[in-house]
Amino acid sequence: MDRRIRLVELAEKTGISQPTISNLANGKIKDPKRETIARISWVLKRPESYFYAPIIRNLIDTTEPTYRSFSSKANLDNLSVRAKLNMTKDVIQFLYDFIEERQLDIPSYLFANYNTSVIDKDYIETIALKLREYWDLGNSIVDNMTILLENHGIICFRLDMPRKIESVNICARFPDSENEIAIIAISAEMTYFRQRFTLAHELGHIILHHFLDEEDYIRNSKIIEDQANYFASSFLMPHTVFAESSYRRNLSELFVLKKQWGVSMSACARRMLDLYLISQNQYHNMNIEISRNGWKKKEPLDDEVYPENPYYVEAGYRFLFNQQVINIDRVIGRFNMYPEELVSYIGNAEKLSPMSPDLSYSLKELQ
Repeated sequence: MDRRIRLVELAEKTGISQPTISNLANGKIKDPKRETIARISWVLKRPESYFYAPIIRNLIDTTEPTYRSFSSKANLDNLSVRAKLNMTKDVIQFLYDFIEERQLDIPSYLFANYNTSVIDKDYIETIALKLREYWDLGNSIVDNMTILLENHGIICFRLDMPRKIESVNICARFPDSENEIAIIAISAEMTYFRQRFTLAHELGHIILHHFLDEEDYIRNSKIIEDQANYFASSFLMPHTVFAESSYRRNLSELFVLKKQWGVSMSACARRMLDLYLISQNQYHNMNIEISRNGWKKKEPLDDEVYPENPYYVEAGYRFLFNQQVINIDRVIGRFNMYPEELVSYIGNAEKLSPMSPDLSYSLKELQ
């Protein structure tokens, strides 16, 4: 459940005993009373039908979900994000009942199949450049990170996430298919600049940590996060052209670089350090100045540029609506969600948008 309410709190607000709430959550009560469901429905702001709907999980996870967070992750936050991730898979699964699956467009030779301890910065830099080459980016600045990912089979969502968790990714496939589906969900509260870096960070996880299991993540979480951060910097700021664009190497230049590359001033400063363009002492002084100006939490330009918006899921559902394959009532019934919440997953799919791709070629033969 993605409502992030503790069982003791739910029990208190519904007037239902905590053991009963716990047994319901664990599936030990097979036929709950209608009044019980009605109380829970009212507190959680879900239609009653949501609690009676069968759970459909045809997609098989092929990777462990990885979370980007500000601090240590509370279990309740993880459960909330995992529920949202399951919802994104359901939304995609229903969409793929009608249109052809989009394939993950990352060549297999780029996926790291090594222990995290042997993945060094040179390796990460090489992998980032090879992916840019494969996606025909050259050394150019990425105009729109979200569209780039979705054009290459990584489906993105902007969702209301717990405050301490910024993003999550996972890969999955259908039982009868070898094609993987990659999903990245990010916090809708992120700025344009942090959003772009976070998407690249999650892309790094997909490539560098594709074959790691849950035990690996727990044991090496700090190393894994640092590697994903370094990939994001390498992918968004290719070393040769970034070094050429950085010549004054002071605080005022960070502002210019932020506008040019579309990442935060802090990320630009870190990239300078990693490429040995500045010393550790210069980097330390830059961070002191950033903090002194009050830019640790909010930098210049953060409120002036709108975040990027995913397009693929919204365009897919809009296409099905326009072709009268399905209607909004059927979608609401399928997911048992109120329309205002469903919008956060499928967008305002009944409205036309000039950015919509033509999906007519991929419509499956309907029975």
